[in-house]
Amino acid sequence: SIKEIELGLQSCGAIIAFRLPPLPLTVWFFTFSSLAVWPLVLLVEPPWEQEWPSAPVLATLAFHILGPAILCYILWTVMVARLPATIVAISALTAPVVGVLSSVLFLGDVMTWQKGLALTAIILSITATLYQPRKPTNPEV
Repeated sequence: SIKEIELGLQSCGAIIAFRLPPLPLTVWFFTFSSLAVWPLVLLVEPPWEQEWPSAPVLATLAFHILGPAILCYILWTVMVARLPATIVAISALTAPVVGVLSSVLFLGDVMTWQKGLALTAIILSITATLYQPRKPTNPEV
């Protein structure tokens, strides 16, 4: 049944995840997810029925995929391997904050109350992660 296949694939994934270093693991995750998604792409949105963007747009897309995106994933896997989980989590939480604020400042995107609320929640969660209660000091009497 499908449930048994899913359980088998999850088991294989868990075994691979515990045996591979972070960077090769990330490559395998992208490879397997691409293999899973492409049949759906071909079924739902066949490329031969789509209007393709211009060559400069495709070149820009290729640059961003092959340049900054891959570099970011490599840096992310290095961070995951070398830093404590708290620091890695904080870096992951700051990404949407930087993205939203950059789009507002540089692209003229409108700052809505929903975006403000979401950014506030993210900043509060980062603060809660960083907050360490002070240990009571015992003054010598």
